[in-house]
Order: sequence, then structure tokens, then C-alpha cells
Amino acid sequence: MPVEFMEVEIAPFVEECFQQVELWARGQDTDLQTDLQIQKGRFDPILTGRVLVNLLSNALKVSPEGSRLMLRAVLNHGALRFSVSDEGRGIPAEEVELVFQPFGQIKGTQGGTGLGLTFCRLAVQAQGGKIWVESHVGKGTTFLFTIPQQTAPTRASGPSQAGDAS
Repeated sequence: MPVEFMEVEIAPFVEECFQQVELWARGQDTDLQTDLQIQKGRFDPILTGRVLVNLLSNALKVSPEGSRLMLRAVLNHGALRFSVSDEGRGIPAEEVELVFQPFGQIKGTQGGTGLGLTFCRLAVQAQGGKIWVESHVGKGTTFLFTIPQQTAPTRASGPSQAGDAS
């Protein structure tokens, strides 16, 4: 997967991602919130934008009307860490490992092909990062991913094989 690293201002980048799901969120009275603790990051904005929009869309699918989604961006141990948290039903522990597998879907999930989170895993790994999920049944789910912030080449190619998602 070709990767083009560049310095990106986080707030406008996140706003562009929100714009892609804003009508859906408004339609179900879901509040989109941010906690941005970093101003700039170095990553591929196209790949990372697709990851965030996918995670936001998935969160909207499982969020009850009138709830909120939180998108956070922080610098953590030399890596930019994004997270998307919902107030949905949560993922049972025995199904957490399925979410990043091709065609893996959580029981009771409507729509989709089961490939979105597989793409997310590959896009994050192509940038040298990791993606994982933390979930509590009845309380909600948070998807998190990191992208290392060391100086990266302007153009690079990601790994040809997917590794461990955790």
C-alpha cells in the first residue's frame, strides 16, 4: 500500500473527517466531540482520513440516538494516537478478535461487508502503526490506533503482509 507521509494540522483534518459523517450524526442526534491534545502530526492524510471516517461510521451504526462520539488525538510515547469512542452496546470479549479479520462481523451488526476494519488495520500498519479495540458490553467501544512520529520519508511503501493487529 503506497504511503505518503506529510505534516498535517490535526484540527482541520479532523473537521474534514467529521464533515463526511455529519449528516448521519445529526439525523440520529449524535453529538460529535473532539479532544485534540496535539496540533500537528506526520502521517498519510488520505489513508488516515479513510481510517477515521470508517471508525466514525462504524461507531454511528452502533450508537443509540442522542449519544455522543468522541475523537481524540494525543502524542503518546513518540506516536500520534487517535481514538474513536462510542456509547453503543459494546463488543463481547469473544468477538473482539474477529473485528479486524476479513469478512469478520459482530453478531447483530447490520450492513457492511466486513472489510472496513481489515482495511483500517492494513492502512495503519502501512504507516508503521498499530490498531486495537477496547470494549465493555453495555458501555461502548473505543478503537485506537497509533502512527509513529519519527521523521518519516516523504514517500514510502508499507509492508506487503499484514502483521499482528494488536
